Amino acid sequence: LLFYEAKSINNFIQKINPPIKKFILITHSQGTIKTIHLANLLKDNSNLKILEIIFITPVGLYKLSKQELQLRFLAEAIKVILSSFPYQLVVAVLTCIINEIKSQSIVFYIKKIIQQSMELTNNNSIHLNTLKNLNIPIVFVLAENDLVSSAQRIKSEIEKAKLKNAKIIEVKNSNHALPYVANGKLISEFLLIKEFFSEESGSGRKTTPLRSAKQNFE
Repeated sequence: LLFYEAKSINNFIQKINPPIKKFILITHSQGTIKTIHLANLLKDNSNLKILEIIFITPVGLYKLSKQELQLRFLAEAIKVILSSFPYQLVVAVLTCIINEIKSQSIVFYIKKIIQQSMELTNNNSIHLNTLKNLNIPIVFVLAENDLVSSAQRIKSEIEKAKLKNAKIIEVKNSNHALPYVANGKLISEFLLIKEFFSEESGSGRKTTPLRSAKQNFE
């Protein structure tokens, strides 16, 4: 399933006009294996050059059971929703899932999740070998407190695969929803700035929220 999704993306890229000559692939979580498939398909196109692949909290790079992966996703989702995760982004993610189910059917959606879980928990060494053979600069952005995909295990697998073209960045005090949380912090910062400018006129305020916004983002 993930291979055919990658193939569809590859077909779409080929039809872009004017054509893309150079680009960076950035993926998150379940998109890891799909992106590896896509990069492997694109390497045969001499008119395209992948400058870099960035994996953010990747899934599927070490072996575990399908049931364990699903439970890890559930635990991470509960942890994030109960934390200070921005309400707007929770709604956006849930809306995206609901719309995807509506566009298909609940039965098809469940079957797809099961199939993807199987693909994300098998043949992990093959995917790492594919990355090794691609000879493209790779960046792994890992989260220290990721319940879904262990940063330590990923680092161990990368070391075993001897990926010489790989760079690892581990973000402290972060979880699997790293890109969403970062977006949420940026949104909070923009809202503070917007509030300042909307209330500045006639308020007599001498300070701005920029410093507190910066601290919030950090």
